[in-house]
Amino acid sequence: MAIESIEQLSEYQTVRVWLDGVHRQSSASTISDHDRLSTLLKFCQFVEKDPDGIIAECFRKQLEGEVWKRIRGKVRRKYTDLINQVQDELFGGGVAGRQQANIIRSFFIHNGVFMQAEPLR
Repeated sequence: MAIESIEQLSEYQTVRVWLDGVHRQSSASTISDHDRLSTLLKFCQFVEKDPDGIIAECFRKQLEGEVWKRIRGKVRRKYTDLINQVQDELFGGGVAGRQQANIIRSFFIHNGVFMQAEPLR
């Protein structure tokens, strides 16, 4: 993966969809786009994949005549586990790690892949 900056990351279609959706949904958010992109960049570097590739991997190939995209459950579970892993390993766990992980989950959700955090214990 050759993404080294948030400027490069922001050129991907799935990133643009995500940021557009976040801006429409919560214009009063205190999280800056720079922070969002920085967090996603760390995740992409961790999994060694670009954002468009990550989202594409989550969906099955559409068959002729299909209207809806189908999510690949095993792939979604893999990314759920990876998000949980980076929450602890890259972002230090706790509340701060969970907030960073939620930024990544937001990226998936705005691109049509439902993600849910595990309940706090």
